Amino acid sequence: MRDAKDKLIGTWKIVSAVMEDVETKEQKLVWGKHPNGYIILTPSGRWIVVQTAEGRKVPETDTDRTAAFRSMLAYSGRYHIEGDKIIIKVDIAWDESWNGTEQVRFYRI
Repeated sequence: MRDAKDKLIGTWKIVSAVMEDVETKEQKLVWGKHPNGYIILTPSGRWIVVQTAEGRKVPETDTDRTAAFRSMLAYSGRYHIEGDKIIIKVDIAWDESWNGTEQVRFYRI
């Protein structure tokens, strides 16, 4: 897996993000067709991501700020690669319920 990790190390701009229901296989573009964000994979095995939905407005009220918070994510953790999967053991996140979880992401180059 060293070759796969070497190919992935760096800073990547997010160009699409698809959420898939594991049971039904239904896919949704929950961040829109053109999400914003970056993923950083370090040589030491750290994954860092900040992602926002397309079309966000500058928040002016508490309601706007709540909507802005719900249209973004940010988390980090140690990662390892298994085939076409990256598995991240989250140790810090914008949503506390993610801490300690494993997040699985699929990729292709």
